[in-house]
Amino acid sequence: MFRNTEKKDLPMIHTLWKDIFQDQDDYLDYYFKHKYNTDFSYLIEENDTIVSSLQVHPYTYRLMDENLRFGYFHAIMTNKEQRNQGLMKELLGCTFRDLYNKEIILGGLVPSSTSLFSLYEKYGFVSCFSTWEKYYKKQPTTKVVSLHVYEDSMFDDIYTYYEIMMKPSSNLLCKTKDDFKIMVDEHLLNGGVIHYGLDIDNVCGIVFIDTKKELHVREMFVSTTLYIPLLNAVLQHYALTKILVKSALPTMDSIQKAYGMARILNVYEVLSMLARKNLELKLTLSIQDDYLYQNTGVFSLCDGDCEKISNSTNEDTISIGELTKRLLLGGNLKDINIVSSIPYMGMLMD
Repeated sequence: MFRNTEKKDLPMIHTLWKDIFQDQDDYLDYYFKHKYNTDFSYLIEENDTIVSSLQVHPYTYRLMDENLRFGYFHAIMTNKEQRNQGLMKELLGCTFRDLYNKEIILGGLVPSSTSLFSLYEKYGFVSCFSTWEKYYKKQPTTKVVSLHVYEDSMFDDIYTYYEIMMKPSSNLLCKTKDDFKIMVDEHLLNGGVIHYGLDIDNVCGIVFIDTKKELHVREMFVSTTLYIPLLNAVLQHYALTKILVKSALPTMDSIQKAYGMARILNVYEVLSMLARKNLELKLTLSIQDDYLYQNTGVFSLCDGDCEKISNSTNEDTISIGELTKRLLLGGNLKDINIVSSIPYMGMLMD
């Protein structure tokens, strides 16, 4: 039976989670205190036992200068003894329908391994978010940035800088101050280190260091003019000659790798936004969604409005995944060329 979780389910979910993901107790205690939300937590139970579960975290996604409700799928898990029985299909399908009713427009997730990308594609998710990786070696510069270890007293200044860096983006998973604080806390709980750069007395960069296995930059926020001085300071701090740098946005000579996936959960709302942004557009689209019947059908975009109309045999059908890809990554969608900046989720979601 599929249902939302209740507080009484927490011990069983905690046990299943630890068995599947082997996360530490201090992280799980923090997670269930600060992020667990029964309105967006789902499970399947059989004989009073939870056999499959997932969490969804609501965010805002800024696209085309509009704010869309976004659900981030997290900790999708099934009891090891009951896999390959269709439980994930039931869990995700029912969750999609509940999120649709709760007016969540887009969904996203970060697969825990590259092999899972093809699995989630079956449910309409497509790869949209990338990580850009490179090894950085010290480069000459006349600019010097002082590097400091994060402390709670600097949080407001650091978040203000993060907001400034993210403000120009029009294809972005937004993080409120509370979201960002949780992201910081989780990174530290998992053994990470956070540095900030100062240019005189002003924050001029943020670096998240992952210390597991090979020490590397997991995410950073810095202007292009201070990219080299900040990374030079990181190399000096750790006495390194080079360091692996991962970023959600491309840098010179970086290698692109798949990171996160997205899925449209409400076609009508997305196409209505597209129509509002293109008032002269006249377009008819046939969409197929195998998990949300509300998204399947023919949609007419005309004079700034969107309308679901009777089926038309003259239209080529577009999958929900293909529509998602065109919306976030840009490209031709029949008679319209969607111009998009690089979609940004951030490297601290998994």
